[in-house]
Amino acid sequence: MPDPVTTITAVLRAVLPPGVSPSFRRVVSARFDGAGQRRTVVADLEMVDGLTATIEAWRYAPGGWAHRWRDMVGGPIFWDGRRWVREEPQPRLPGL
Repeated sequence: MPDPVTTITAVLRAVLPPGVSPSFRRVVSARFDGAGQRRTVVADLEMVDGLTATIEAWRYAPGGWAHRWRDMVGGPIFWDGRRWVREEPQPRLPGL
């Protein structure tokens, strides 16, 4: 397995449609956690809008990777067909 920065960059680029740039500008830091089948990659990213995010990725099958966002300052981000956009904050429902 290559270094953690190369690994997380490849994992995130692999899920993008052709011609779509990544939602992050750079990997600020990345490390491997755990060992064997439980080994994960944890990375802090600078997103396209300058805010930060933390992501975790793990191998679930030979050649297969999964990931989840641990933290994303500013809320979710999505591709609108032209650019990356932050999702508008949703108001909390009364009583929740």
